[in-house]
Amino acid sequence: MDNLEKSELVIAKTLGLLMETGLRNAQLDFVELELDSTYEDFFGTCIEWLESEGIIRTRSIAKYSNGNVTIFGPTLTAHGFEIMGRSLMVGGNQITIGEAVVRTSKETSFYTGLGDLGGGFVGGLLKSLGSG
Repeated sequence: MDNLEKSELVIAKTLGLLMETGLRNAQLDFVELELDSTYEDFFGTCIEWLESEGIIRTRSIAKYSNGNVTIFGPTLTAHGFEIMGRSLMVGGNQITIGEAVVRTSKETSFYTGLGDLGGGFVGGLLKSLGSG
């Protein structure tokens, strides 16, 4: 898996957790993504990217000297919820980005199918951002 694919998986897992969390005061640490440590370097940057794209908001991002990152108050924005409702074609079937995110957060193998069939999750997400 190359670095872009690792980033895509971290983003998909993060969004899936935030959809499950809903709008409540919470914090998010990398360990909650249930990915091995080879993905950890991507976590903080992916959160910052999601925030700068207006998909999520956070109260703060704490970066510790040991390399750990904790996200305080992460939630989907109204724009993020709207994107999660947009359609995505996967293997000839139409599903919402939100459904793809939730499935990816539960079964990582679904993500690889997204990449193989649709040009990658972030590609689909960027396409959705561009059409909004």
